[in-house]
Amino acid sequence: PSKVREAAIRRALGACDRVDDDTVAAVLGDLPALSDNEAKRLLAAALAALANVKVQGRRSRETGKASDRTLRVTASSGGLAPGAVVKALKALGSGKLGRVRV
Repeated sequence: PSKVREAAIRRALGACDRVDDDTVAAVLGDLPALSDNEAKRLLAAALAALANVKVQGRRSRETGKASDRTLRVTASSGGLAPGAVVKALKALGSGKLGRVRV
């Protein structure tokens, strides 16, 4: 998936190279004043749209599998005990829990 995404972004960047300077200047003139982070986010969104890149869906941070989920549980105060985490997750109706790390 990463090689496909990289190739799509290269094609999108190639398409950007074919846009003439007058068109770029016209679009730049229509943009509001953006911070660097806003400009980077907008550029990334434009490249993703141009390359037709879509997210592959949520995956587990631990296993990378789409069928698994990684849930992060935090406590507003104090530490977390494994039993408290399991109890909180089961209260959500999450079903079976494969692995709990605290």
